[in-house]
Amino acid sequence: MSGSNKPYYLADKGLKPSGVFVRRSNVSASATRKVVDVLFDISSARSKQILL
Repeated sequence: MSGSNKPYYLADKGLKPSGVFVRRSNVSASATRKVVDVLFDISSARSKQILL
């Protein structure tokens, strides 16, 4: 089951590529800055929809 507070990240590293991981097939890989930004934008948009 997937949570709603995405992107997931390591708290001590924050929302930057070294702290955010994405699942690719059966491997977890560090996210690129672009992926982090896209995930954050999607999460923010979903949060705004919920509030409306």
